Amino acid sequence: MRALDLISDISELLGWGVVTTLAGEPSTNTRKVIRGTNLVLNSMQAEKNWPELEAQGTLVTQEDLSIEILCGVLKGSDKFVVADLDTNNLVGCLLKVSGFNTIYRIIGAGPTELTLDRIWVEDTITADTRELVIGRDQYEVPVDYDRMKSDELTNMTNAGHDVDIVEEEFLGVISGSTLEPDSPERVYIGGEGPSGRQMMQFDQVPDNIEIYRYKYQINHPPLAYDDQLLKYPTRYHMAIIDTVVARLETGVDNKDKGGAQKAMEEKIRQGANPSTSESRMRFRPKGRRRARRRY
Repeated sequence: MRALDLISDISELLGWGVVTTLAGEPSTNTRKVIRGTNLVLNSMQAEKNWPELEAQGTLVTQEDLSIEILCGVLKGSDKFVVADLDTNNLVGCLLKVSGFNTIYRIIGAGPTELTLDRIWVEDTITADTRELVIGRDQYEVPVDYDRMKSDELTNMTNAGHDVDIVEEEFLGVISGSTLEPDSPERVYIGGEGPSGRQMMQFDQVPDNIEIYRYKYQINHPPLAYDDQLLKYPTRYHMAIIDTVVARLETGVDNKDKGGAQKAMEEKIRQGANPSTSESRMRFRPKGRRRARRRY
């Protein structure tokens, strides 16, 4: 089913007229329908597996860095000054300085200065050459990620060194007093990264550049153009339409994803049970015919 046909069907059922295109500047009502439909489509991800919403992910780990460098930091400050260090791509990495046990996370990086996730609790370093060990143990999931489908990350670079995906959170390297990059064995997916996406948290800092592959369920792409095809099977189309119509008729907040998910689950259950046909009729706008289905 095309996106335009779906949006137009819903608009007609609501008494808002036929939608001729999603391009340009849609009307206020059409924007409401598009927002409501996209919310319902995303709310379905938690329960349904569907091949068209499966994707293969690729993760490339970052090689750890060990370098002796002139540096300095004041006790009680979160600013760590460095000289002659390429600070690009260091935000989010862990940092350990020779002579001290505490591990810090880098949350900001300028040309000659690193911002730490908490204040420096060790003795002040005044322009001294120290060995820095820097490594990345966290990586954001893809933009369209909904949930993991694989049980492990398959190592495409180093056969036999796959990483198990675990459900329980662990502290990983942060809980230790040493930062020794090695081949990770476990990864936990959760938390929130800089851009708001979930993070892959390794139990050890990967010591090399390695490529991992995995399968994951994607969020349904937002409906944005006329000929875009709905990625759910035909048997769900009626439930999607009914759910969007019911929510827009009652003025439900289009940001309420949890409520949309419950409504969608109920509609799917009703659609699977012939005895609920009268219940489904209740969601038709009074005094209006159903729009002609285009699937």
